[in-house]
Amino acid sequence: MKVLGIDVAKSSVVCCLLSNKPSDIREVYRDSNYFYKFNADAQDIQSLLELFPDCAILEPTGVNYSRLWQTRLQQAGVKVCLVGHNELSSYRKSLGLPDKDDEADALALASYFFDYSHMPRRFLSIREPSVYFLRESIFDLEHYARVRNAITNRLKQQLAWQFPEVSNYSVKRKFLGLSPLLWRWLAGFSQSSRYDRLYCQSAGEGLTANTRKTAKILCDIYELELSIETEVAEVLKESRFSSYIEVFKNFGFGERLQALLLSEIFPIEKFLGLDGKPEIIISTGKISGKPTKKNLSKRRFKKALGAAPTRDWSGERRGYKKTGPALVKSKLYLFILTRIAPKKSRLDNEIGKKLGGMFDEMKQQKQPTRKSWGKIRCKVVEMLYEYLLKALQNS
Repeated sequence: MKVLGIDVAKSSVVCCLLSNKPSDIREVYRDSNYFYKFNADAQDIQSLLELFPDCAILEPTGVNYSRLWQTRLQQAGVKVCLVGHNELSSYRKSLGLPDKDDEADALALASYFFDYSHMPRRFLSIREPSVYFLRESIFDLEHYARVRNAITNRLKQQLAWQFPEVSNYSVKRKFLGLSPLLWRWLAGFSQSSRYDRLYCQSAGEGLTANTRKTAKILCDIYELELSIETEVAEVLKESRFSSYIEVFKNFGFGERLQALLLSEIFPIEKFLGLDGKPEIIISTGKISGKPTKKNLSKRRFKKALGAAPTRDWSGERRGYKKTGPALVKSKLYLFILTRIAPKKSRLDNEIGKKLGGMFDEMKQQKQPTRKSWGKIRCKVVEMLYEYLLKALQNS
């Protein structure tokens, strides 16, 4: 079997082609005949495919950089597997390759397959096209929101002396909503008798051409966001996501958070055992020393959403490292801020009452905000796992 380890850079890759795991890794590392370098152009991609690998092993480097190579390999019928950064780093060192360079990574990736091909969980799952689209769309929306906020802040600074009566203008645009009326009026895209009247009576120095052009740029970004959201909304309507969306609505998650969560946890079966049921084991507890039931499936689910810190113990020191996608964690904190903390915003169902009661109790006990909110976020993820599992069983 021909296995191709691929170390991806910005506009090129370094590859190592193996037919079996070498008995002497260092000897192969020193032999340039095992390695190839290809640029990200049509000719070199074809040259890579002409190596005719049966399987290709990559790191998900930068997502966008590795996507081209992953797509072209899959289109050519090559099996593609992904290895996490931490797993590759420790494995490369275990091979006696302490130096990190492109050749060492490519060699380690190819060797990794021969050692762990029989253990699917040692590899990262490859997202389906629709799920991958949701993930990319959410990252795009986050990027455009950051750009938009910077432009909005600058525009408000200009309005402070040009049209001060509206310089504190603030509005929350909903999913699939139009751009705010003030920006459309400034850009000349919409009419408003209210803003016409305010402008006539304004104490400001008057709007400049640059301010109106800036408003047009802002409206263009809103239109771009709307276009992406429209595509996301269509994907969310797919029947295979219906049970997930129903659960998300019970939690009060908005469409953007729904898409983000789907991109991380769909399908939930990937967290379960080979029999399609939660993988639960009984082992001796590290602290209690007693038989302890451990739900491995729930832990995998929590780690995927950043709600299960990795243990970092050494001697007498007991600590934990934060893991998981930062964007998911920040959006769940925002969910707590907007839908759990304010009593008037809580859902009138079992979920809203349970999470709201937990929040009120911690607040009454005067627990540190960061600690209490972290506990609530973990509870949200645990409840989400249980509700999704129940929905799977009933489907």
